[in-house]
Amino acid sequence: MKTLILNQQEVKELLNMPDAIKAVEEAYRVYNLHKVKQPLRLN
Repeated sequence: MKTLILNQQEVKELLNMPDAIKAVEEAYRVYNLHKVKQPLRLN
């Protein structure tokens, strides 16, 4: 799995708050259904 790293300006240009909230809601929904691939933390 590749990780895309964005800086603050790129995030501001690509994402608005309503879309961010929808994405987080969807992430929690699929996480709750155990349908996610979650890599181990490396720190």
